[in-house]
Formats: sequence, structure tokens, C-alpha cells
Amino acid sequence: MKLSLSLATVLTLLPMLVTASSSPFIERSIHDTAYLPRVARRFGRNPDIFGRQNNAADRAATAQRAAQQAAAQRAQQEQQAAIDRQRAAIASSAAAQQSAAAERNRQADIANGNNRNGGNGGNQQNNNGQNNNNNNGATRTTSAAAAATTTANNGGNNNGNNNNNNGGNNNNGGNNNNGGNNNNGGNNGGNNGGNNGGNNNNAITLDPSLVASNLAKTGQETPAAGQVASLTSTNNFLNFCAGKTITNGQQITTGSCNPIPIGDVAPKANMPSCKFVNPINFSTIPANRDFTIQMKLNNLQAGVFTNAQKTYYMAPQQLNAQGDIIGHTHFVVQKMGAFDDPTILDAGTFQFFKGINTAAVNGIVSTTVTGGIPPGNYRLASINTDANHAPAIVAVAQHGFVDDMIYFTAE
Repeated sequence: MKLSLSLATVLTLLPMLVTASSSPFIERSIHDTAYLPRVARRFGRNPDIFGRQNNAADRAATAQRAAQQAAAQRAQQEQQAAIDRQRAAIASSAAAQQSAAAERNRQADIANGNNRNGGNGGNQQNNNGQNNNNNNGATRTTSAAAAATTTANNGGNNNGNNNNNNGGNNNNGGNNNNGGNNNNGGNNGGNNGGNNGGNNNNAITLDPSLVASNLAKTGQETPAAGQVASLTSTNNFLNFCAGKTITNGQQITTGSCNPIPIGDVAPKANMPSCKFVNPINFSTIPANRDFTIQMKLNNLQAGVFTNAQKTYYMAPQQLNAQGDIIGHTHFVVQKMGAFDDPTILDAGTFQFFKGINTAAVNGIVSTTVTGGIPPGNYRLASINTDANHAPAIVAVAQHGFVDDMIYFTAE
């Protein structure tokens, strides 16, 4: 459409155009080059459209993003370096472990061969390392000779225990050697290496999947009053015992280092518990006469033991299908002064010690103390262990006593 304006119309619009050209906005826009960017920012526009650079906030955001990307890259590099160090540590330990593992496997093969070839007879002589003499004949002392005699006798009792147990009782019908208790449904109570449910026990290198990630932490990441840093490792302390005397299944009185892992940890719901039912706490029994010790026992498959002369602490703790520790208990009687005497008893001496290698009957484990004990005050305690004689290991630190202890008098 063609637009035509009359002279009269043009004359009418001319004053309006002159007025608009002199308005503050147009006038300032022409003479103030910083004005338009400020107007743009006020109305949410990017001032760059006016040829201006980003403001300080934009530059800071850009720098922050760059720093975050650099930090992420460094973290990734550090993580990869840690993985590389772990792999290198595992590889370097393989050669050192190979010869030692070969020797252990050779000894294990010999031991397993002995077990298969009628090891019951041999273990009757060794008394399965367990039942600790315990007929009092070797350990019982009179009040006058207690200090001298008990110390001398208890050395042998503690280390090999079993000098005077009947062969059948120690071997529990040959349960340790006939493969039933050793395998115990695949539980390998006898430390039979490859027979342990196919768990790669004959490998001479550490499976990387078994490296515990928290082993690299000291625990001080969350500090607490009195708390100290833990030892750390990237290979499950594989060579912790290097250069030390190895336990090697023996009871070494001067101390040793045991390279065997703890093994299966009993769930909280399956922690052992027990209670003596005879003698009764603070009761009095006749001195020098036979008496029976009886104890109720929960959450421990009792009566399973290995040769304490050859396999002491030499296999991990194992659980049965119900989650209970597979093992046995012990009874130890120590003579003491008055019940209110604060003197600490010597753990190296005892009046009577017996490994209870028979299963519980109606939930009760028991033994007879032949010949009784001399007159005096006594402390009776239990020691619940796994099949290889290690103390019971449970899932939580805060728990009740897994053993029991009472006091009684013989007169």
C-alpha cells in the first residue's frame, strides 16, 4: 500500500519528531557509551551484546569450573596411582611367598596323608593336643607346695596339654582324623587346604578381590578421644610375620606370629554364651573326692577339636550351617586366697585344666574331676574356642561375656 502524506500532515508531525529527538534517553544514548550496557543488565540482557566483557562474577565462575575440573583429574590420577601401587605390592610379594607356600603345602600334604592313613592312632598318642592332662595327677598340688609344683607341671600342660587323657576321650572316637570333623560339611576343621570347599587355599598369591579397602585407613579419619591410629596395609598384611617366629601350629611359650587369617566371624545372633550349673557359685564341695563340672552352652557346636600339638591356631574360624562357631570348650580351676583377696591370679598356673572334646548332651557339656581337689577356695572358668583352639571371634565389640566364671570352696 502506498503511503502518502499531505503537507498539512507533515507539518503536524514535525514538532513531535523534534521533541522526541531531544528526550533524555536518546540524548544520553548518543553521548554515554556505558549507558546502554547498564540498561541492558537492568532488564536481564547480556551486556556482551553491547561489546562489553563479562563482569567479575562471570570470570570467577569460569575459574571455579576450571579448578574443579583440575581437581577431578588429579583425584582420578591419584586413584589410578593407588591401584598401580597395590598391584605392584601384590606382585612383589608373590616371589617371596612362593617358596614358603610350597613348603607349607608339602607339610600339609604329609599331614593329610597321615590323617588318611589311620591317623587316629597317632592322635591318640598326641591326645589331639587338647585334653591337657587334666586328671589332676600332673597338675593338682597341695596348698603348701602349690607355687613350686604347679609352675613346674603347668608348663607342659599349657603347651601340649594332654599328658594324661584317655585316648578315646581325646580322639572322641577318632573324629579329628576320620575326616568327619575335619571336613564337617565342608568346614575343614582339620585345615585340609584344597578340601576346604574349593576356596583356593593352595594359591600362593593374594586374590586382589580379597584386599579390604578399609585396610588403607588408620581409623583416625573420624578421630575420638584416646583413639589411636591402626596399622595400615594394601595387601591384607600378607607379610606381617616376615622375619618373626611363625606359630606353625605349635604352642611356642616364648611367643610367635601367626599368619593365619581369623576366618568366619560369628554373627551377633550366634555369639556363644554359657552358664555353669555345677558346682553352683559360692557353693562348698567335699575336698579330694570326685566331682562333676557341668555347663550349659549355647551357639557353639561343641566337641570339634584338632591336634593342639601340630595345628594350634593353624586354620581360620569356621561356622556351621546355623552360623554357630565350630569348636569346643575348656574348664580351668585355679586356687586362690580369700574370695575378697584382690591378688591377681597367675594365668600360667592352675589346679585343673580340661579340654572338653565331647559334644553337648541336651545343651550341657561336662567332665569328671577324678580324685577331686585339695581343700581351699577356687575359681572355675570356661574357655570357649574354635576347632583350632583360638578364642571365639564374634561380630561386634560390645557384647556380653562369651564364657562363664564362678567361685567355690572345697573342704
